[in-house]
Amino acid sequence: MEGIRMRRLAFRPASGVSNVELFYDLIFVYCISVITSLMHNPEGGFFSVETYALYAVDMLTILQVWFFTTFLQNRYGDGGAFDNVCLFINMFLMFFMAGCVGEGWRNSMLTWNLVWAFVLIDLAVHWGIKRVRYTNLSDDDKRFMSRTILVLAVQAAIVLVAAFVPWEIGQWLSLVAFSFGWLAFVRGHRLAGTAVRFDHLVERCSLLVIVTFGEMIVGIAGTISGGSDVVAAMLVFALVVGLFLVYFFHYDRMLDHERQDVGIGFMILTAGLVFVISNVTVALEYLPEHEVSAAPKSIYLAVGLCVYLALSLVLFRYNKTLFRLSGLVLASRVIACLLITGVALIPGADTLMTLACDALIVWGALAVEYASYRKRRELVDGVRGREEAA
Repeated sequence: MEGIRMRRLAFRPASGVSNVELFYDLIFVYCISVITSLMHNPEGGFFSVETYALYAVDMLTILQVWFFTTFLQNRYGDGGAFDNVCLFINMFLMFFMAGCVGEGWRNSMLTWNLVWAFVLIDLAVHWGIKRVRYTNLSDDDKRFMSRTILVLAVQAAIVLVAAFVPWEIGQWLSLVAFSFGWLAFVRGHRLAGTAVRFDHLVERCSLLVIVTFGEMIVGIAGTISGGSDVVAAMLVFALVVGLFLVYFFHYDRMLDHERQDVGIGFMILTAGLVFVISNVTVALEYLPEHEVSAAPKSIYLAVGLCVYLALSLVLFRYNKTLFRLSGLVLASRVIACLLITGVALIPGADTLMTLACDALIVWGALAVEYASYRKRRELVDGVRGREEAA
């Protein structure tokens, strides 16, 4: 009987990404959509620094919760009922948390912080029960899990205090909790030592990027008034598809899904890409808006596109050895960023011209990358064919 009990408590990782995890990721479509809506009402010709700061902190807070949850599921998820219950509780709280965004920071600080604290408590309980439940964890795993539980508990305590003190103090305490969570996540998971299930992690991160692009499609759909401007619609869609392929060409063809890695770098890269994609979505939504100043919105779009193209170069670090970054691809990205910047600075450039040029530049950079991939692939296939013939 004791043997059966021990087998029940022994940790056995789940295989692949579960349907509940997929459903969990879909919640972020709503969260990203609501947070992005903070940028939809620019005042004085463009958004204010305060508005952008609120948007950035809210977005990165949501991503922080996603990362703590995903890392737990990757390292210690078994796909059991307890995992699913904790995920569903997390989903509801995230859903409720995002609903507070539109009320303004001053008006929603109490509710936002209380829900955020409950999310952190849910995560701490999830991590804690797994720490106690499993009998076959290594000492390193136990120390790492205990440290993560402590981090979540401290962060939850700071957020709870922030909820009940005056607004002038609470907003700074919330920022302390936010910064503490990110710092602890980055430093702590670097110390984890053990490699993650990289194939699982890559799939989860790619799904998050997909839902963010999905939100981009939903966002830009509203910028085409009645579907009358067919040319603008085609150009926007071509640009979005090009950006999408820049990421997923790596995922499908070149990424090393069996890589031995602690995973933190790839998750931070994903956070950056998701945040930049969200910014590009806002910039595209601004393009047809006459009340938004022409020069700032063109520069905003250019900055988003350039940062995205630059960040996506980091993906080459996670490619198979054969497909590491080449000088040709690097040069093409630098040229693409310079051209996008030049287009943004053209005086009097209209929306169609900006979209057409940006789409052509992105697709041009993608074509260079594909040509480089084909050349390396053909070289390997040729060597392999000669070896088989010999």
